[in-house]
Amino acid sequence: MRCNQCNNEVGINDAFCGECGNDLRAQKASQTESHSTADNTVTYEPQNDSVIHNDQQEQPQVTQQQTTQQTHQVPPAQPIINKEQVNEQSKALVNEGKGFFRQAFRAHDEEVTSNHHFTLALSSILVLAGLIIVGILLALAIPDDIGYFGTSKSDIITKLLFSSFLLLAILFLATFLLSKFLINNGLTLAKVLSDFVLINVYSIIFIALGLLLYVVDSYKIASAMTIIGVFLLIFSGIYLISKYSAHIASKIPTYLIITIYAIITLIALIIFKDIAMELIKSIITSIVQSQLGEFSELFNGLFNN
Repeated sequence: MRCNQCNNEVGINDAFCGECGNDLRAQKASQTESHSTADNTVTYEPQNDSVIHNDQQEQPQVTQQQTTQQTHQVPPAQPIINKEQVNEQSKALVNEGKGFFRQAFRAHDEEVTSNHHFTLALSSILVLAGLIIVGILLALAIPDDIGYFGTSKSDIITKLLFSSFLLLAILFLATFLLSKFLINNGLTLAKVLSDFVLINVYSIIFIALGLLLYVVDSYKIASAMTIIGVFLLIFSGIYLISKYSAHIASKIPTYLIITIYAIITLIALIIFKDIAMELIKSIITSIVQSQLGEFSELFNGLFNN
């Protein structure tokens, strides 16, 4: 150890320098502090190295774990249809349909005057089913020979179904709007549609029976049944208007409401008259021609024999 002023060698235990008298205690304290700092630095650096080394060792493991998790990551689950819920809804719809036909044939008056109504889904399904049934019966009733007169069978069926749907829509909208705004503002679309479909079950039955009789060549009875079905369809709106106004005072006399409905119905029939008459003439002409063909074959067979 040397003095920091005169650079003279001194002992470790000396308090003062023998040459210059410098106080060596302050020098010792300074050297001790510097040594401790150096020792701390030396011992700390390996720790940093070990920490860095450990981090470098752990980083590949974490990366490998993340890669493994990404590799085995389950794809997002697709929306699963709850079959039990679908089955329950189907059963509920079937039960509602049973109640619908029970009310239609037993207590349709009570159903119309009550606040109860069937769902829009059931009403829409029944309307669609009715059009499908009529379309199938038309396909059976209209002869295939009608194509020789310039109009295909499929075109006639399509036009008849489309015209029938438009006529139904006009009659229903007239019934709904007149009943809601002139009789009972609390009536809903679902209620009026439910009652409209309920009442017209009879209309569809008569029309379907008429078309079936056309298939078996009973034309007079078939025409009568079909006409009755069409009239029941037209008068169903008048029936509903009368029922709705029986318990609630209408804003104008019920007679005027029915008159407005009759005018709307007449306009709708005039619009569809040309289409309907053209189609009916084509069908009748085809039926007559087919009957004449059968008679001619019969007479030819008799004379040839």
